[in-house]
Amino acid sequence: VGNRDLGGQTYFIRPAQLDVIRFTSQSANALIDTSVVGSLRLENGYTGTVTLANGLTVQGDVILQSGTLAAGAHTLALGGDWTAQGGAFQAGTSTVELIDRRQHSTISGNTTFYNFVSTTAGKHLYFAQASTQVTQGLFDVHGTDGTNKEDLIRLHSTDQGGVQWQWNPQGGASIDYVILGDAKNLSTTIYKVKPSFSHGNNTGWDTDPTWDFGAGDAFWSSANNWLPNGAPGASDDLTFDNTSDANSTADIAGPFASLTLAA
Repeated sequence: VGNRDLGGQTYFIRPAQLDVIRFTSQSANALIDTSVVGSLRLENGYTGTVTLANGLTVQGDVILQSGTLAAGAHTLALGGDWTAQGGAFQAGTSTVELIDRRQHSTISGNTTFYNFVSTTAGKHLYFAQASTQVTQGLFDVHGTDGTNKEDLIRLHSTDQGGVQWQWNPQGGASIDYVILGDAKNLSTTIYKVKPSFSHGNNTGWDTDPTWDFGAGDAFWSSANNWLPNGAPGASDDLTFDNTSDANSTADIAGPFASLTLAA
């Protein structure tokens, strides 16, 4: 793993794909002119600005302890953790995209994003308890329907079942095929995340697995009878609509948050 520690004026830097890029108190302003790095760290004492010259994939973590990261209109794709510990993030009209289902990502500190995106099936996202994430553009999170929920994206607090994480949407949102837990929506709009599952302790969200009779055996306990696939559990809002008009048998007791019968 390589390190880059710069002094002097603004530099163009083109590190290797596995490099850990560090900016310290001795580092200057920098323009990152490369496409893939290992991790990106703006460490305590750094007072400059790191600007993206193009889209950047960070295979590991982004850590902002000091200084400023300016993303412009580019996409910053991130495999690991996002940690805001005192450094500034100038979102511009950028997109921060969480990728790589092999890694669970934790979003720590309070950050204002422009677009926040995750469309990697099976990705686990943990938001620091009591943290507030603002999205000025689009909050775009889409898992996919798989066998027994493994391809859904998980959105949870780091204190599962306890202190919520908070979301302040100032733009739009498109969310489905997720498992949502310990999430507080700060807006006055109730956001529907359908089809999805609830892990409980949510405020300002509407999650509802929908009956689709995919297994063909009428039982609620059959995972493939629901969209997305997976038997419903406690805290779920169950929906029966024109997706399927097949009769069903409630062979699991719940408790469930609600039951909706819609034309």
